[in-house]
Amino acid sequence: MQNLTLAKQETSGNKTAARASFNLIMIFLMVGVVVTDAGLSVSLGVSGVLNGIAYRCLTAAVFAVIYYFYPAPKIQQLALLAMWMFIVTSGLSILIQLAGRSPAPVVDANLARFDSAIGFSTASVVRLLARHPVLRETLEIVYSSPLLLLLAAIVIPPYLGRERDSQRLILSVTIAGIFTAALFAILPAAGPWIVSGFAPTAEQANEAQYLALLKSSGPMRLDSRLAGVVAFPSFHVVLAILPAIALWPMRRIRYVAATLAAAVCVSTVTTGWHYLTDVFGGVAVVLISHKMATWALSACDPNADDSACQQAAVGRN
Repeated sequence: MQNLTLAKQETSGNKTAARASFNLIMIFLMVGVVVTDAGLSVSLGVSGVLNGIAYRCLTAAVFAVIYYFYPAPKIQQLALLAMWMFIVTSGLSILIQLAGRSPAPVVDANLARFDSAIGFSTASVVRLLARHPVLRETLEIVYSSPLLLLLAAIVIPPYLGRERDSQRLILSVTIAGIFTAALFAILPAAGPWIVSGFAPTAEQANEAQYLALLKSSGPMRLDSRLAGVVAFPSFHVVLAILPAIALWPMRRIRYVAATLAAAVCVSTVTTGWHYLTDVFGGVAVVLISHKMATWALSACDPNADDSACQQAAVGRN
């Protein structure tokens, strides 16, 4: 019994240390993102950023209050993870839009040529799907589903004692968002309809117009409704694969998550939103960001990843 008590205390201590190291990393990164957002908004003549940051911080504070004052440990875990996910998605949304203000010219023609060089055409896929409306509409629904994967990957692992997997996911998304913003600033693109000759949807046309506005030299106000303006790399791919990785240790749902993530990757092309090159870019960003997040968490707290094993050992005893 004494050994059981000591093991539980050690596991609790490891979880607390892991949570502290995760919080420190996230504070460091997100302070950098918010400061960058504020600085770029001033230098690039963009309004509405500071108000948006203040509103999102106040909303995130609600989760912080729940974390500090609600006695249930699992609710505390979820509140902390939800707070960070909200801050991350809000801050990165602004950063990616600001990256679109870079003076770099759009590279749609280059991306289309790369696709053509490997024998692929998004326009051909879109025209093929137009003859199969049920499949096309299904894939359009799938394209909108990464949020469900993200929500599942935030809620389910902590409930099953794998809080670290959700922490790694949030850190990976943060790193991936920073990489995506940098690549979008260097290699901006609107979408395949620009050069491939198929008619864009109303939403796609709005995104292209918004990118043109971002590229204009005059002052402007960011529009959060058009925050998905980035084409290369595909952030839909990022937000599909990273949650699937976080959910993979859960045997009962791993194949469902992996299948949905794969379907999202396919839908990025079939809906006409992305070049195949964008998908490759998204996969590369996933691999790099997940590797960096794993390294950062392990470097700050080498014993943290052993907590799940220790918890399982406690259960066996």
